[in-house]
Amino acid sequence: MNEEFLNIIEQYKTNKDLIDKIRIYILNHLYTNDDITQYITLFGDTAKLIGDDVGYALSRGMLFWVYHGSDIELAHKYNRESLALYHKINDYSNKIGYLSILNNEFIYNNYTGTLHESYKIMCEAMQIAEENKNINYYFVYSINGIYLLLDLGLYDKALEIINKLEANNLYLSDSDKAIMKTLHIKINLYMRNKDICLKVVKELKEYNEAKHVLDDYIINAYMIEVLLINNNEEEAAQYVNDLICQIKDKSTLSDGIDLGEAYLALGRYYLAINNTKEAFKYYKLIYPNYNNLLGTKLNALNEALGVFFPYDKTLYYEALEAKEKLLDEINQTLVVVTKQDKKIYDEFSDFRYKFLFQKMQQLTAFIKDINNLEDSNALEKLIKDNLSQILGASFVELEIADENFKYKGLNLKQIDDLKIFNLNELKEDLKDSCDSLACIKINEINLNCYLYILIGLKAMDSLEQKEILYMLSLVKEVLSPVLLQFERYNEAMSNYRHDQLTHVYNRYGLDYIIKEQFNHANMLYLLMIDIDNFKHINDTYGHEAGDDILIKVAGALNNCLGNKNVARIGGEEFIGLIPSNNKDIKDKLDDIMNNVRSIKIQNEIISISVGVSKMLSPNDFKEAKLEADRKLYVAKNSGKNKYILFIVNV
Repeated sequence: MNEEFLNIIEQYKTNKDLIDKIRIYILNHLYTNDDITQYITLFGDTAKLIGDDVGYALSRGMLFWVYHGSDIELAHKYNRESLALYHKINDYSNKIGYLSILNNEFIYNNYTGTLHESYKIMCEAMQIAEENKNINYYFVYSINGIYLLLDLGLYDKALEIINKLEANNLYLSDSDKAIMKTLHIKINLYMRNKDICLKVVKELKEYNEAKHVLDDYIINAYMIEVLLINNNEEEAAQYVNDLICQIKDKSTLSDGIDLGEAYLALGRYYLAINNTKEAFKYYKLIYPNYNNLLGTKLNALNEALGVFFPYDKTLYYEALEAKEKLLDEINQTLVVVTKQDKKIYDEFSDFRYKFLFQKMQQLTAFIKDINNLEDSNALEKLIKDNLSQILGASFVELEIADENFKYKGLNLKQIDDLKIFNLNELKEDLKDSCDSLACIKINEINLNCYLYILIGLKAMDSLEQKEILYMLSLVKEVLSPVLLQFERYNEAMSNYRHDQLTHVYNRYGLDYIIKEQFNHANMLYLLMIDIDNFKHINDTYGHEAGDDILIKVAGALNNCLGNKNVARIGGEEFIGLIPSNNKDIKDKLDDIMNNVRSIKIQNEIISISVGVSKMLSPNDFKEAKLEADRKLYVAKNSGKNKYILFIVNV
């Protein structure tokens, strides 16, 4: 161990003020070849020995930095220990290292996709940093917060934080200023402010040539993105070639975030030039680590879906599941946001409506261009090049806009209150319009998309009915493929979640049905079910007969439990769910056993063994499954054809 560090530790025994010196020493040696764990351990042991609670708490949190790249759960375990120790200290929020420990929590929750927890941490940390005039940590949490707000779609709020930071320009380092410019680019890319993006990315390029604070390949990635939204694929191509060469040289870099952004830029370029095979190559590199992307998680997943489908169905289904979870988390986080800050709620609602209004203005201008065209090919090109950008041609973007608009923006009652139009009348107009245009069938997504368009048109108070019909005929070009994708999505999710042999849910669908049941129940019984002597059935009667038994047992379980309460998790194993109370559980189990015993193969009666446990929330699944497994084992080893409920052997 380094002698300098040993000397500092020795002095620390009589001078606790040296704690910051120790912290900085460890940070500086974090990514060297030194075994930093032994430094941290010695520091922690010494702090505990001399009764320095802050030092000991900080030492546990430092272990997060050691393990977060290799074992994130172990890293988090140490950080939680640190937080618990801090919370026992008087005035802990003002103690050295506490903001660092909170930052570790923020990193963990971002990595695991728990955005609503990240938001809570950000709010707490920024308040502490501001009160203590801790400029460094205020900047760190501000940047983290901006990335989080981008994932939530709160672009105006993100821009507000940036403006506040830039007002404190004196405190920003050269690298901080470069980061600020990249954030400006990111936000304006989302808001499709083409001119601003182009201006800022050129500033960033010139600034970096003078200061050399960012790697060239990061600059090239941003240049590609900006040139693409300005429809300049030709100029973007030269940056693409440079970026590919730079990535090859930097492929061993540990910073997956920056590389992820680079891969995303390349994927988007090849999508723009319709080379989906090459785009697949780069989106595939991003996907396993999409949580590391800063403020682009949802868009990256959405884009990846369209690319994966033709080339890798398994990857496509996995990405669908990931997207669904992320959407759930975004909605959950938005609930937290609006509860904590009414101002954000109001701004968000206002932003959504202004955004829609802007789209309608763009559509109006677009119609003027179309009126001057006579050639059908030119018209089709204009629609594809412009209308898709105005409305957003991807299904996920429309789906999110739909959810956010209903939840955060002008809900139907609010629309009525504004007296923009009569809602019932509007709905009838909508249906008539769709019928007259021979549009695709009305469903919820379709209805809402058209509804939003009509809301904007009515709000502008400038178009007659025939003009509205004309505009609807144009947007149909965008909405039709969206709805086809919607139907494909539903079909894909159904296939992904269901066992192809028995048609009950599979292990991927199990999480879904557990959540569904807890929307209506406070407690579930979890049943681990195994068909008795199934190997004997396969060996004696053949695998086709075995498959037939699996189908029949699944059917019997469905009859007793309902089709949203049964999943096949592998081989002859099933899981059943019973939303119930203690009074009727035994009757339900007896019913299941009797239904299965009615199944025969030749003269043999089919039976099952069952282990039963309780779940009070979806988070109990892992523990409940282990308990039910143990009881299933007891049932098997005590004669089979029975269930084990609690302690009772029936």
